[in-house]
Order: sequence, then structure tokens, then C-alpha cells
Amino acid sequence: NTPVEEIHYTMGNTGVMPDRNNTSNTNLNGLGSTLEYQARNTLTRLIFDEGITHIGDNAYMPMYYTDKIEQVGKISFINWPSTLETIGHHAFAYQSALGDIVLPDNVKSIGSRVFYNSRGLTSIKMINVETIPSYAFYGCTSLPEKLNISELGGNIKEIGDYVFCSCYQITEINLPDGIERIGDYAFAGCKLLTSLYIEPGSVLKSIGAYAFSNCIILYSLELPATLTTIDSTSFAFC
Repeated sequence: NTPVEEIHYTMGNTGVMPDRNNTSNTNLNGLGSTLEYQARNTLTRLIFDEGITHIGDNAYMPMYYTDKIEQVGKISFINWPSTLETIGHHAFAYQSALGDIVLPDNVKSIGSRVFYNSRGLTSIKMINVETIPSYAFYGCTSLPEKLNISELGGNIKEIGDYVFCSCYQITEINLPDGIERIGDYAFAGCKLLTSLYIEPGSVLKSIGAYAFSNCIILYSLELPATLTTIDSTSFAFC
């Protein structure tokens, strides 16, 4: 069989890619039944036509939850449609070659673990996403050392649980004034982090449990007066 290196998607009837579960390869909704999964070791390019609005859960996940050996995908080029609005959970998890990502302006929602352990991801822009969901960039160890959240997206209000956990390369974080919540373990294990800068006029209200735990050389931060909830473990082992 000829290896599949590129998949070109047309709009179809609805513009919505079906969501897949990641626990079964024996039914029509299982990950293993898809061309994307069958081509996981060779697929490098994705082309999406205009009119497509949703990329499904687990769309390019190269492994099952039950796999004992971690596998990584090789997707390096994505032609995004301007009509895209949502990206599902785990959609691009474990992709090792993504590089720079610029999501279309219409994208307002991304799923949890969407780029989980995508260690080749070097930057991402998502202009109109307000909430970064849990584990979205967990283990993305090629993101910038100096992480400016404003450059990811100017409308971000919430950083969910474990979002940048184990991104151990990060040395500095700049939080825009619009961030209201930092979730549990959001930056835990960022062991090279030395500085956390929160922009003046911040509306930050809460910092979750173990949010900056094990940031063992963090020495510089100034918390805003708007902060009403901070967990006793937020800076544990710092």
C-alpha cells in the first residue's frame, strides 16, 4: 500500500468532523477505524477546505489510552480554513513536528489536551480563545523560554488546570492584565522559571492549588490587589 502523507478535507454536508473516542478500534466511532489513525506513522500534511467548522476529538491522536509505548505523530503542515470555530479534545496530542501554529480568528474554543505532549510545538496564536482548557499544552517543551501569554491571544481570561505543566524550558512568564484565573498545577514543574510578571491593571482573582509548585528557582513576582483566592500550595516547593 502507498503510504498516506496528505489528507485533503472537503466541507461535506455539515463542515463538522466527527468526534472519535480513544478507547476502541472495534466500532464506527472508535479511533482505530479512521484513515487518520491508520496513517499515523506517515501523515505529514493536512488540507482543510473553507466551510469546515470543527475538527473532532482525538482526530490525529497517534495512540490509544491503553498503549504502553508512547507514539508520536509527524504532522508538520496544516492549511487551516478561516471558517474553523472549534477544535476537539486531544485533536493534535503527541504531534512532534507541528512547529508554529496560527489558528484562524474564528476559533473560539479548543479542547482539553488539544496539543498535549506535542513537543515540537514552538509557538501558537489563537486570537479569540478566552479559556485555555486543562492540559492544553502540557509537556510542550519547545514553547518559548520567555512565555508571553499576550502573544498567544489577547482575549485569554482563564488558564486551566495543568495547561503549561512540565514545560520545563520556560524561564519567564508575562501574564496580561485580562487573566482572571490560573488553574491548579497550571505551571507546575517549570523548574527553570525565575520570573513571573503580571501586567499593571491586572484583574487576576484566583491562583489554584500547586499552580507554580516545584518552580524551584522562581524568585521574582508581584501579586495584584485584585487577587482574592490563593491556595496554600500555589507556590509549594518554590
